[in-house]
Amino acid sequence: MAQTQRESSLLISEISRYAQLELTHGLIRATTPVYTKYSYKVSPSYTRTISADDSPSGRAVNKFGIKKSTVYHIDVDSVSRACNIPRSDIVRKLNDLNESAAISLTPAGVYNVYKVNQSLPKTKAEIEKLVSAIYQVMVRSLASGHNIPRPPFGDTLTLHLGGPREKFYPTDR
Repeated sequence: MAQTQRESSLLISEISRYAQLELTHGLIRATTPVYTKYSYKVSPSYTRTISADDSPSGRAVNKFGIKKSTVYHIDVDSVSRACNIPRSDIVRKLNDLNESAAISLTPAGVYNVYKVNQSLPKTKAEIEKLVSAIYQVMVRSLASGHNIPRPPFGDTLTLHLGGPREKFYPTDR
């Protein structure tokens, strides 16, 4: 589907804001994107393989994989929290099962993940200063003729720093 000039401009604008937060202001750092949805079909060897797996991640996949029709679904983030198992261990287990042909794994839904390097602005003045700096760079860098709305600030800052496709983690993670 072709993007309109406005959609393209907004995408460039969004990319520019994240790049500025990372490169110019040092507030965040992009890390490896993660999948949000994991679905899988099981092979005849699945039951034997998963039943024999006594690892915490193996038990979690066995317990929390939900069968819907012929496909299983698992919410890796919820399982990670519920079982106090690192998300990466559960994903690794699913990948191992896929590589051993016990399942046919289909991950989907990519989240961009950012590590927060320093405290984000909290006061209205700090937020306004950051938003103004980002906006001024956008105005200077984008070609004339693009109608770029000034992003709001204050209570809606999280909409611009963390939309539905992004996750932010504190620096200790």
